[in-house]
Amino acid sequence: MAKKILTVFVLCALVFAAGCAEKPRNERGGIRVWVTEGMTGAPLEGARVTVPETGLSLLTGADGLAVFDALPVIPDSEYDQLLPCPCGRVTLLVTAEGFTPYLLLYARVFPNETRDAGVLMFPDDGTLKTFTVIEAPPAEWCDALAERFD
Repeated sequence: MAKKILTVFVLCALVFAAGCAEKPRNERGGIRVWVTEGMTGAPLEGARVTVPETGLSLLTGADGLAVFDALPVIPDSEYDQLLPCPCGRVTLLVTAEGFTPYLLLYARVFPNETRDAGVLMFPDDGTLKTFTVIEAPPAEWCDALAERFD
């Protein structure tokens, strides 16, 4: 009886561990972050763009650009039971003196690709602590999900 209980316990532990183990992914992708002043459309130099998941932080140049060319593709497994997503996601936090902080959640990172992300910064007038945006999954993925349940 004790052997059976031990066997069941070990099997349950293995199944649990397999389900919880994250699949290693060494894929990398990039994001070119274009930061502009929301009122004028002018590039914003000196804005700090941070990817909290990695600790990486860059300042934008005179062209308002910060390039992250080797971000990890952190799997987006939230919808895996419905339809696995082909990309990963990270967070982008953009700050600049005199401007309301900008937080982009679920910024898409595609394996072996570099994509553009535009950020509009507005003067900090005290009415908003942080401007927060949530990026949707890729349109092709959304279409495939809709077709799957149509």
